[in-house]
Amino acid sequence: TLSRPVHPRRTPSETLSAWEAASNGRLRVVHTLTREPSDSGWTGARGRIDRPMLDKLLPAPGAGPEDALVFVCGPPAMYESLSGPRQGDYEGVLKEMGFSQAQVIKF
Repeated sequence: TLSRPVHPRRTPSETLSAWEAASNGRLRVVHTLTREPSDSGWTGARGRIDRPMLDKLLPAPGAGPEDALVFVCGPPAMYESLSGPRQGDYEGVLKEMGFSQAQVIKF
């Protein structure tokens, strides 16, 4: 099973590279930096996780949890955008993309 976390951070020093290196290819981390200066040497993704980024990174929703699962964890604004409030109704970008509530795990 391949896991692909999309990991938004403020700077490159806060990345999950060690976990990725120790995973024997089962974990591929996509780093996106939200506050890295535009003139830095960072060549990875920039900005918050949004629909265009997820369209590129996530598999098709399929029929249910056996096809794809999406785990959402982060600050309240991320929950609101991606899946609705952590303790609230399921809504947001993932629902718009066709992922069912059973496929989206908020933790």
